[in-house]
Formats: sequence, C-alpha cells, structure tokens
Amino acid sequence: MSSVVASGNLLQRPYAQFFWALARQQFSGRLVLTAKGREYSVRFNRGQILDASSPELSDSLAKLAAKSGLASSSQISQLLMAKKRHPDADDSELLMNIAKLSAVQLAKLEIHRIALAAARTFALPDAQFVCYSLPRLIVPEGASQVAVSLGGSVAWSGEDQEGMVA
Repeated sequence: MSSVVASGNLLQRPYAQFFWALARQQFSGRLVLTAKGREYSVRFNRGQILDASSPELSDSLAKLAAKSGLASSSQISQLLMAKKRHPDADDSELLMNIAKLSAVQLAKLEIHRIALAAARTFALPDAQFVCYSLPRLIVPEGASQVAVSLGGSVAWSGEDQEGMVA
C-alpha cells in the first residue's frame, strides 16, 4: 500500500529544490501534482524517474510519434479510433502495431514522453502536490531497472537488487 509522505502547494516551497530532494533522498513513490483541475505525476524508484504522465496532448506518444515522423496522420487516426473502441488498451502497444514500430523506436519515444511529462511539472508554479511512498519488491539477482515503464509494467536488465512496484 502507498502512504502519503508529503503534501502541500508549490507556492510554499521552491519546486526545483523539492524535486532534487526527492532524488537525493532516493525517494521511491509517486509525486502527484494537480493544477487547474488537471493531474500530472512523476514516479520515482530510488530517486530516479521511472515514469511520468501529463494530460497535455503535446506529451502524448501519438503526438511524439507524428512529430518525429514515425507515424503518419492516418496511423494516428487509426490509433485514436482504436482507443475509442478500447479505452483501456495500451497506447504503446497500439502505436507499435499500427505504425509498425520496432521495440527500440517505441522505447525511445517512451523515454522522450517521460522526459517531457516530468519536465512539464516544472511549469506548474501553483500546483497542489501529494507524495505517496510505494513498496519495493525484490528483483532477481543480476537485474537492474531500466528507467522506462512500458505499458504500466517495469522493464528490468543489469545489476541492481531492488525495484519499485509498478
């Protein structure tokens, strides 16, 4: 279960220092910001950004794929129609199948999306925030976390011993 470890308004504290403190203290959890009725979030694992979300269209996978030339406007239309038919469908999977993207192309788009969504939180000077700690799980020996969450699940490879529950 998650528990609230901090909450308040960003007007009360310098956000960059607060964000840095989460990283420096190796925070594992979710920072949720609400501004003008819209929710933004950044998930951390041991101080590193694992995932981020933003309601802004410009931060969506579809927009990034179109902007980078990896998906045509007709493929984006197909994606939007598929999302209407299946609202719970994973955007990454749909985009990968419709635009015929490789796993590497999709991973690069996801990294870009996460970076944009996390950076977007710095443009919310009067947002309300809540930090939730999240439990950790033991990762198989010899595995390390890749700081990208594809389809809501955590991807692993390499050396670290702990990861965050996705």
